[in-house]
Amino acid sequence: MYSSPPAPPPDTHAPLSFLGVADLAAYETFLSRHVMAIPRIKNVTSHFTMKAVKTS
Repeated sequence: MYSSPPAPPPDTHAPLSFLGVADLAAYETFLSRHVMAIPRIKNVTSHFTMKAVKTS
């Protein structure tokens, strides 16, 4: 289930993105091949959902 993204922290200057992948290996592949290949990207912070606790 998708929910609205949280408000960005006040010290964040880049937009937040949400991505769904099959597993951590797929995420690592996507990150290294697509995101970190962009020259102006200096770092990436990730947060993972382990499981849904409540769905409504």
